[in-house]
Amino acid sequence: GHNQTAVDSSNNVLFAITAANGNVGMGTGAPGAPLDIETAGNTQDGTYYSTVTINNTGSSTFSGVRFDRSGVAKWRVGLKNDDVFQISNLYTGGTTANPDDECFNISNNSSIGLGTASPTAKIHMKTTGTEKIGIAVQNSQRHYGIATTGQNLIFEDISAGGVNRMVVGSSGNIGIGSNTSPAQALEVYR
Repeated sequence: GHNQTAVDSSNNVLFAITAANGNVGMGTGAPGAPLDIETAGNTQDGTYYSTVTINNTGSSTFSGVRFDRSGVAKWRVGLKNDDVFQISNLYTGGTTANPDDECFNISNNSSIGLGTASPTAKIHMKTTGTEKIGIAVQNSQRHYGIATTGQNLIFEDISAGGVNRMVVGSSGNIGIGSNTSPAQALEVYR
């Protein structure tokens, strides 16, 4: 077998297929991966810079790149049929039966939805059932979290085993300390 290459008038490699392993190269005569695309700098595709452009010319269709492992679909990155950018978990809970298209979405107004395709805030996290929504802040000293449980918003010290430091109850009452259901407008526990 021979290596196959296509070059321009200045002898720059445009396209190559290596005989030894079948690797395909664009912009390189020695592709180091099954598909190796190399550019010397910014490549302008119309108005924007792009090394690879995926253009689905259908209307109201999905477009993207899928990642599989051992022949099983795992993730997809791309556009939904309504032009929302998404990362889909195609292998939710160890099965392909219930893909999670609402895993991560960015709407046309740049709002981010986690668990929702229609974020109503700049960052909107949505869950169902009893799942917690949380934000963790961690450094080498401490690990804190903000979570929801039922209808309460909890600020907890994860480093201390999940001790509640402050709770905002569903009624709007605030508990400082380890109370999970403050009965008064403000309760402080020591």
